[in-house]
Amino acid sequence: MNREGNRDIKNRWRTGAALAALGFAALTGTAMEARADAMTADWKEGVTISTENKDAKISFGGRVLFDMYFAKAGQHTEATSGVAGVPPLGDEVRFRELRLQTEGVLWDNTEFKIQIDFADTAKIAIKDTYVGIKDMGGGFGLRIGHFKEPFSLEELTSGRFVTFTARALPTGAFAPSRNMGFMIHNEKLMEGKASICAGIFRDTNDSGQFSDDDDLAYNLTGRLTFAPVLENKGEQLVHVGFAYTHREPKGDQTDRANVVIKAKPELAYLSDNTFNTQTDAVDRDQRMGFEAAAQFASISIQGEYYLAFLTIPGSDRRYNGWYGQASFFPTGEFRPYSPGGFKRVKPKSNVFQGGTGAIELAIRYSNLNLIDDGNNAGAVALANNGKKGNALAAAVNWYLNPNVAFKLNYIFADLEDAENPINSTRTALSNGSVHAIVFRAQADI
Repeated sequence: MNREGNRDIKNRWRTGAALAALGFAALTGTAMEARADAMTADWKEGVTISTENKDAKISFGGRVLFDMYFAKAGQHTEATSGVAGVPPLGDEVRFRELRLQTEGVLWDNTEFKIQIDFADTAKIAIKDTYVGIKDMGGGFGLRIGHFKEPFSLEELTSGRFVTFTARALPTGAFAPSRNMGFMIHNEKLMEGKASICAGIFRDTNDSGQFSDDDDLAYNLTGRLTFAPVLENKGEQLVHVGFAYTHREPKGDQTDRANVVIKAKPELAYLSDNTFNTQTDAVDRDQRMGFEAAAQFASISIQGEYYLAFLTIPGSDRRYNGWYGQASFFPTGEFRPYSPGGFKRVKPKSNVFQGGTGAIELAIRYSNLNLIDDGNNAGAVALANNGKKGNALAAAVNWYLNPNVAFKLNYIFADLEDAENPINSTRTALSNGSVHAIVFRAQADI
């Protein structure tokens, strides 16, 4: 990289760090100025400063997720990797996440969060960054900014707390993740056993930018959950949920957009989206997610099924995927639950404090079908008629304490191309398989 490129990267880091510092100082300074004579500091898996009556509360945090990958491709896959500038599969080390954040409550009923990721040295990524009202009445709150659309139990579970080092194949393909918008939400229905969220969003990147050509491209996304069994923060749990998103990726009736659905084979470091399909001239993009989870003390099971319906002139396109997983804590712990996703695992005893920490054993199977299974009559030809495949993952996780964990995953992904394969210059993987071992060391507050 030349000097000019290095200077640009350094400037981006300096700008991001300055913005983070200014945001932290401005927000925390406001609260502390109001209650400077009554602020106290507490520790609860993180540092929190609050007033005596808790009407102002600010927490500071961050996370580091460091990954080591050891990957091996099958014979056919290896033969088609490394083409057109796409790096071949192999060993890799990198920071998966490197974030700083602050969040809190101001004047009892308004909230904020600022979260910035520095893992990619070429750019600063804005993650969850929003302001909101906690309770506008009846338990309904308002959130405005850049955050995850309410879709998928696994997607809404923080990357710190998911069981595996990467989310399942279909979750990566179908869940919309973070975008700019606003959302009405209520997680307190039926004494906390039910929740409802709905919002309007616009597709943006991690800088909050969107295309000027997409003036009418708004997304409507909603999610309902119900836990008929919920005891002791989820130690005994039965959860079901449904999510729907309606997306119109176009400017007007004569300016239809191409929609690309893509995913990686549960290896976050791959620059290439191995599973992908492009559908041309799309009027509407509708997706549904069905989710279920259950927990009985130290045994947890979870699964989701996704459907995507893409409307194009003369026909529709349908894609689908699903995953199922199970985990077990031989040391007796469980995964704490909330409607917005599973939370932090807390060992019964901490390492270096006379205990052994928590051990979790887990297995997951994922299936993704990005080859149209609908009626092709009158359909517009696809530029890239996608792929299908499956993945098997096994995990051994060691939680030393509530803030530090080591995770070891084995991943096997089996790839199948469509009848009309994507040109090898567009992808590093065609038919074949991938084997990988992933080790993660993570810490967060």
